[in-house]
Amino acid sequence: MADKLTPDACFELLARKSIRDRAEGARELALVGTLQHIESLMEIAQTDKSPAVRLGCAGAAADILSRHRTGHARRKLPMPEREKILSIFRALDPGVNPGLFAVIATLDLPRSLDRIMVGLRDPRYDVRPGAAVGLLRYCSSSSVAKNARVPKKVIDLLGDQRTPADVLAGIMRVCVACGWQQARGAIEQYLDRGDQVGTAAEECLALLEEQNEPAFLLRGWMNFGIDAGEVNPKARPERTLFLGDGRVLEGVEGGDYEIRTWSLTEQGDIVVGEDEPQRLRRMWLSLPGQEPSHAIQTVGETWYAASPEAVIASVQEWRERTAGASKKDRKAMGAILLSTLPENPAGQQAAAWVAIACGRGKDAVTGVELLLKEGKKPSPDLLWLLALAQDVAGDKAGAEVTCRKYLRRAGAKGKHAAEAKARLGR
Repeated sequence: MADKLTPDACFELLARKSIRDRAEGARELALVGTLQHIESLMEIAQTDKSPAVRLGCAGAAADILSRHRTGHARRKLPMPEREKILSIFRALDPGVNPGLFAVIATLDLPRSLDRIMVGLRDPRYDVRPGAAVGLLRYCSSSSVAKNARVPKKVIDLLGDQRTPADVLAGIMRVCVACGWQQARGAIEQYLDRGDQVGTAAEECLALLEEQNEPAFLLRGWMNFGIDAGEVNPKARPERTLFLGDGRVLEGVEGGDYEIRTWSLTEQGDIVVGEDEPQRLRRMWLSLPGQEPSHAIQTVGETWYAASPEAVIASVQEWRERTAGASKKDRKAMGAILLSTLPENPAGQQAAAWVAIACGRGKDAVTGVELLLKEGKKPSPDLLWLLALAQDVAGDKAGAEVTCRKYLRRAGAKGKHAAEAKARLGR
């Protein structure tokens, strides 16, 4: 099957007898569907004989709506249209399709939260998980980040005796996902319980405590141009943000890097450069197909913690894109990058590349030599890195010796063989 189907092709799949084909059509529509397909998806989400297909169509409708929740795209679905869709969904039975709550959530209306909260108390066990998914999707968006009404209403459910045990655990996890530190007291009351609620309380309090630590922010962050919970395959320039101690390095894919200062106010807002304070949420979110991890959110923007591999990969991109920068600027940028690199061999190797780029050859030599001592059989690339470090440090003779070692180890087809020979004058 082709990587990308047209909406018409998706609906052709949804008309087939095979459940697998219909489910595939729903999955593809989640990516290529538009607002004009919502009504048809709503109908199939209630009438298809397969629960999997019904859920898939509801999910597709929610994903399409998620692309129209914030920013300029929000204008394509005016408030009257949102209210109309919500009224239709409020009349549908979530017992037929619990996935309807995700659709209600992505409509992003105040009444959406009220309907989801009703679903959390539904006596049918198979309905409540769908409401919990909708709750997370509603609360994690940047569109409600500054709405104090939302956390209060949700946290109050933790003190409501009518709230089922499975829902209590789910609400606690939503509090963690949204970084609601004010939920601690409401969660602590369940620590002594010996069931899933007590376990969830212990785990969630630990994560809230982790979010509160200063080190939570000091890392590399990635911005993919999408809202929390948004499903959008459209390619957008990635942005990287490296938060160091009082300084931030920000880069746009294919563009320049910029250094600014940053600080936190007593209220927990972030101030970058000369900008006005922005409300900062320290969160615990996941990208599609990934496990939940650290995230931060400011007005209209969601940043996800870059993996150690992504931070290391960004070093090479930074080196290439700042080749023409002044030594002073490179040193300043490098200092911020170094503070975000992982403390493992790959991170140490990346640190050596940063040091070389900043003209700190001796630091690079020290780092690479430590790696060579620790490894039983170091890779030829590590020898090449040492040669470059020695050259920057002014040890031309040492660099020549290391180049020869590299060529003996890597052979004529080595990745850097041609450059090594050129340096040796061959």
